[in-house]
Amino acid sequence: MADLITSLRTASRKLVREWGFLRPSLPGMTLSHLGVHCLIEIDNCSGPCALSELCTELQVTPHDLGAVIAELMTSGYITIVPNSRPKEGRKEDHEGLFILTSIGKETLNDVNAYAQNQIAKALQVAHPTFGTDITTALGLYAAALEASRLAEANLTPELTPIASPVRELASPIFPPPTKPTVRIVTGYIPGLLGRTLEMHSTYYWDLVQWGPEFESDLGAGIAHLIKRLDKPLNQAWSVVRTISPPMPGKPAQERIEGVIYVDGECSGEEGVAKIRAFILDESVRGMGLGKRMVSEAMKFVRESEFRECRLTTMRMLAPAIRLYENEGFVETGEQWESHWGKGHMALHFTWRRDQDPKKDQQQPGITET
Repeated sequence: MADLITSLRTASRKLVREWGFLRPSLPGMTLSHLGVHCLIEIDNCSGPCALSELCTELQVTPHDLGAVIAELMTSGYITIVPNSRPKEGRKEDHEGLFILTSIGKETLNDVNAYAQNQIAKALQVAHPTFGTDITTALGLYAAALEASRLAEANLTPELTPIASPVRELASPIFPPPTKPTVRIVTGYIPGLLGRTLEMHSTYYWDLVQWGPEFESDLGAGIAHLIKRLDKPLNQAWSVVRTISPPMPGKPAQERIEGVIYVDGECSGEEGVAKIRAFILDESVRGMGLGKRMVSEAMKFVRESEFRECRLTTMRMLAPAIRLYENEGFVETGEQWESHWGKGHMALHFTWRRDQDPKKDQQQPGITET
């Protein structure tokens, strides 16, 4: 068993290297490998392709795919069309679908030509009877990998165990670090502005390449809001992760991993608030913290007697949009924005007290995890 696994690993590594997946992109192209596979799967769809379908086929999360989708749209390879037949109860079906543009189709033709040429040249030097064997073997191997992933098989190969360096270091003097704890903190805490800027600048640079202008504008706006957190109409919430020290006598480490703000003054209209700068670091996503953060912000909005609350986002941020809609926000329009270096379609949402689906429900308080 060990020899078979070693042989398969060696062959798999060689395939990845020969296919060129360790290089940034295919020869003569600037697209990432994930971008190339997006084009292939969009073309393979029987019609326009949904984000959820791409994530399933490519085995990635919407967050992983966000920057690539932005890259493809900005470069003109794909475009969005409305979904004419959304399924009842599926909110993601209302987000629009992707299709290839003429540029995208031409690029995909180049990709297919490169791949077919690569395979043809390999078959020319292989034994004449090996073509069918190679196809069968690769197909079986790919199917086995997929089946084991879908079944979440817990395979334990008969390999000689290797001592863990972490386990060897664990002792009363150097105990292993304990599991981090996460809590939501209301109001100002030191480092709030810095971490807000760091998380947004890093995330949106990777997603849509917003750079110095975006960071400067966001910094000025949030700095002005933080100065006004002593006013009853404004508030901030932070996700704080605490990691116990690996050595006795050292202080615990704390880090802000998410923020959300309510600004009750920036609209200039009485009774109108705005949700601003909501973001979670990747390290704490999937824990339900986003839902709790939005819930706490809207609890504040409801208790502060605002008649309306607004926010601006982008359609590609589907997980956040679902959180907003769950709190009663309704899409009110789109608007093309050309600032911050690259244009984008801003998506506007509004919550209204007289249409609040949760007006008779008690809101949960903040708890620690």
